[in-house]
Amino acid sequence: MRNNIHKDMALLFVISPLHRIGGWEQHAMSRCALQTTRVAMGPRESLLELGQKTGRGVTATLEDKAKAEEAVAQLIADRNADKGPVEDMAQPLDSDLFRGKWDLRYSTEDTLVGLMRSGLPPLLSKAEAVYQTLEGGIVEATSNPSPGLIQNVIEFPRPKGTLRLVVKVDFQTENEGTRCRFVFNATELQFPGRTIRLPFAFGRGFFDVLYFDGQMRIDRDQNGWLNVYSYAGPSVKCSAYD
Repeated sequence: MRNNIHKDMALLFVISPLHRIGGWEQHAMSRCALQTTRVAMGPRESLLELGQKTGRGVTATLEDKAKAEEAVAQLIADRNADKGPVEDMAQPLDSDLFRGKWDLRYSTEDTLVGLMRSGLPPLLSKAEAVYQTLEGGIVEATSNPSPGLIQNVIEFPRPKGTLRLVVKVDFQTENEGTRCRFVFNATELQFPGRTIRLPFAFGRGFFDVLYFDGQMRIDRDQNGWLNVYSYAGPSVKCSAYD
């Protein structure tokens, strides 16, 4: 009788660790199954996630910038192969969908990244909202093209109201609606109820629209800087500033 008890205890001693090991293996296999069934992130999602992770490009490393370029190249390749999420517009700058407000999601533009990183001296408050508004400039078949207006806006929070740095440029479209050629119009500091015009409105340049689908827009300017925007709705004037 005593021998049988000892045998049973010995058997339990052996089975118990095996049972625990089996449970661990089953748990590990379940985790692996979850990982293998995870849906791969597309280039659009990768680009937006990268912009969020790096603070719109402020903390982007060389590796991050390479990943952004890969995502852009993949979006363009998918568009050319008709695999994109939405049909890309053939002449984006000549489309009504191009007009409106566009939130910046990622940038490699030195001056812009510097302002987002360090703030606006002497305030040194970090940028809160960064966006563009575009209006006008659509080429009509029955009339001469008139320039449109782009407003590049960076908002800095302050206790007495948000300060806006606004750079205004006049633009016209070229290359069948894929190139935006612009001339600087004005640079302003806008406080609620007051606007100060700065003597920095000079120069000209252009950017090419690499990708546009009505919801996402990717531009590259003459310096090679990359800007990624997402559509935020129609332009709405704010009576406190405009």
